[in-house]
Amino acid sequence: MTVVLTVLIAVNDGSAVVPVIDDLTILGLSTYATVCAALAARTAAGRMRTAWTTMAVALGAWAVADLIWFLCEYVLYIEPFPSPADFFYLAFSVLAVPAVLTMAPFDAVSRLQAKLRIILDGVTVALCSFLLAWILALHSVYETYGDDTLTIALALFYPVADMVILAVAVAVWARVENRQRAVVGLLVFAFGVTTITDIAFAYAVAADTYASASPIDIGWAVALVAICAAALL
Repeated sequence: MTVVLTVLIAVNDGSAVVPVIDDLTILGLSTYATVCAALAARTAAGRMRTAWTTMAVALGAWAVADLIWFLCEYVLYIEPFPSPADFFYLAFSVLAVPAVLTMAPFDAVSRLQAKLRIILDGVTVALCSFLLAWILALHSVYETYGDDTLTIALALFYPVADMVILAVAVAVWARVENRQRAVVGLLVFAFGVTTITDIAFAYAVAADTYASASPIDIGWAVALVAICAAALL
């Protein structure tokens, strides 16, 4: 599906059909990722069952957000950003952190301390990365939407949240057993892609150049495919 979407976007000559296919493809992938995570939770045990259950709920929120986005664009004919879809995108960002964090093995004594250390490391890395992203692109977002508190908050929150999730995923990848390295590695890749994609999206929105069937959408599709692959391993 991702390959087909890439080809359609690449050859799109302004057709009104391609953006619809694009949004439906992303919606289909987020829904499929939710199902994959739920199946992974069903077959897993212990902390991995908890992790994949939380991830399934997070991805379910992403899928609901994609559905609302689609309805805003093609049924209600209103701007999808900002919109009620953002509540569910935010829910995904919030739930993804404990989902990934739970995958790390901790003994009973050091569990809380180790989790707090990983979260603090993630926040530190995210803030440093945000500074770089601000210099390269995000300052344009602030200059464009500085008077719109909600829009600027959402536009800047997504990249920061992505960076936190990515940093936590990398820290967890370094701690998991060898048999789980491929699974968490795919999640690291997925969250790395979403980080870059959300920064590009924020910049495109600020420049008023974003529209459905943008090459940016391929990033979300690739990330969802990687999450599906992680759940199916």
